[in-house]
Amino acid sequence: MKKIFILTFCLIFLLAFTASAQPQPPQIFPAFDLDLNYLSVDITHQFEGDGMTEHIQDIIIFHDGKEVITQSPGRQLEETETFLYYMPAVTQGDEIKIEIESKVAGGASVTFQVRGDYLTDNVVE
Repeated sequence: MKKIFILTFCLIFLLAFTASAQPQPPQIFPAFDLDLNYLSVDITHQFEGDGMTEHIQDIIIFHDGKEVITQSPGRQLEETETFLYYMPAVTQGDEIKIEIESKVAGGASVTFQVRGDYLTDNVVE
């Protein structure tokens, strides 16, 4: 009986450890400056090790439904990184969609309408 209890405890501990070790999908925090036509994208994504095993694999930017920017950063150095994009064709009221794919944790996306400085509380999607 004691062996079953110990075996069950070890199995539960192992499952709990494995579940907590799964990487979380990235979080996206965009801002658009209409005066300078710059899109700033802060991406928070947890990773372990050297940033090569799990990292942001692709950043894809859509302007009014059309893919206009694709970037593959490669290696992640910090948990939160900022990416800047010059987008001269964007005007007030345009829709911007940002899709992020990570190597292991999956993806995330955010869509918003440009209204000057954008904060995450105005998300369309």
